[in-house]
Amino acid sequence: GKLGNMVTVEKCKVCGCGESKTLFTGVQKDPYYQIVYPKLETIPMNWVACQKCGLTYRKEQLDDKENKLLYENYRKIMLKKESAEAYFNRITTIPDDKSENYSRALFLKSMIDKLGPLPGNAHLDIGTGAGVFIHTFLRVCPEFKSYAVEATPVFAETCERLLKIKVFKGFYRCNLFDTKFTIISLLQVLEHFNDPKESLFHVSKDLDSGGL
Repeated sequence: GKLGNMVTVEKCKVCGCGESKTLFTGVQKDPYYQIVYPKLETIPMNWVACQKCGLTYRKEQLDDKENKLLYENYRKIMLKKESAEAYFNRITTIPDDKSENYSRALFLKSMIDKLGPLPGNAHLDIGTGAGVFIHTFLRVCPEFKSYAVEATPVFAETCERLLKIKVFKGFYRCNLFDTKFTIISLLQVLEHFNDPKESLFHVSKDLDSGGL
């Protein structure tokens, strides 16, 4: 079947080079893509590497409308076995010595300490999910005030309710909170952007001078 409005990427989104090397091709039954195309048995895959900068990417990508549909219904796949709150409770009670989020929070604290005095204490987490990283980060760095952006409604609502912080429910764009941030974190998020270079340009606009 025809893949709706799926975009075929002909040029690297990082350096603009139009030359790429095919790494592998094939078809796959993908539960996430089937949210967008429920009648489609398999989805074509063409993974390539840019010949100039080496970025590896999928040539077929969803357009903005399809991405919105995917993330609005993401929970149907992600939360089949447990609720968003149960997921939050399970991840945030992992012992510190086994927790990826605790390791990340410690790394971030070490970077903050290394940089010395920062211009403020506002932290933005983009693609926060249910807020599991923010929960740990605020335990390690309690002097910060966190804000979040999350495109999947049930995760955004869970994060806002459990952490009592401001959460924008939708896709990130700059100046959502009318503030500059001392720290902006994107964990397992950059690969979800159709255009990582353009997206990071907008993220940088939200960053305070001297921020991280």
